[in-house]
Amino acid sequence: MPEGRQPAVQHVVTVPPPVMTVPPPVVHTVPFGNEQIYHVGPSECLGIEERMEDFQNQFQEMQREIKA
Repeated sequence: MPEGRQPAVQHVVTVPPPVMTVPPPVVHTVPFGNEQIYHVGPSECLGIEERMEDFQNQFQEMQREIKA
């Protein structure tokens, strides 16, 4: 080695190997309530089509009034 020169310092950077991680499962919960669940009876389901037709007719009539 020539005089007056110092050997170059080599910096070695070690890179850690990639590690696969799996997060713990997330559980979503809702508060429990003691409210009673009401189910629709067969008598309440009758006439739905007619009621929907009436609502559609009312909506169309309102749209015509708005355009006029």
